[in-house]
Amino acid sequence: MKKHAKECKYQVIATDMLAAGLEYRDRADMLMDYMEALVEMYPECEAVYFPGAGKMFTAEQIRNHEIPRESRFILQ
Repeated sequence: MKKHAKECKYQVIATDMLAAGLEYRDRADMLMDYMEALVEMYPECEAVYFPGAGKMFTAEQIRNHEIPRESRFILQ
């Protein structure tokens, strides 16, 4: 069953606004590292939502991915 934002006990908002000057590939790599670090830092995290893409991934999808580093930013 999906939890709605109003049912979540906590929400963490993370941003990369200081990375705006990076080349797009460097920024994409940094974002993927950032996301993986966040789900590690918050073991009770259930999902990550990307407003710009309108996509949500479960924390388990992020933690257990087998996507090679060079391909992990490509949304399927």
